[in-house]
Amino acid sequence: MSRLSTMRSKLQTKVFSALGSDATLETVASSTVSKWGDSSTTYDTGTTISVVPYNLIFSGRSYEAFGDLKAGETDMAIPYDISFGINDKITFDSVAYKVMQIAKFPLQGGNAIFIVRLTKSL
Repeated sequence: MSRLSTMRSKLQTKVFSALGSDATLETVASSTVSKWGDSSTTYDTGTTISVVPYNLIFSGRSYEAFGDLKAGETDMAIPYDISFGINDKITFDSVAYKVMQIAKFPLQGGNAIFIVRLTKSL
């Protein structure tokens, strides 16, 4: 077993299975822009995935901001084998978020995990 597959296996059992929460991932099916500039996005049927949210900032709190997160934004760790993209929707704890950024954690020529930046959908 390679070091990458060992790391992926440990992440799955010790992080996502032990600490993860269920979320619903809906990928963008189509996106159109009207002649007035209004965009309309439709999503595919949602699938349940395991995520580990962190850095959740609520607008109702008056704590100092951490990093460059704004109110309504959060970061989540997502397993390496999930397919998703920018503007896809992740619903967690009854709140819908839009994927803004995707970062890979590279290890030995592969990806060990995804870290995504999400913003609350309106």
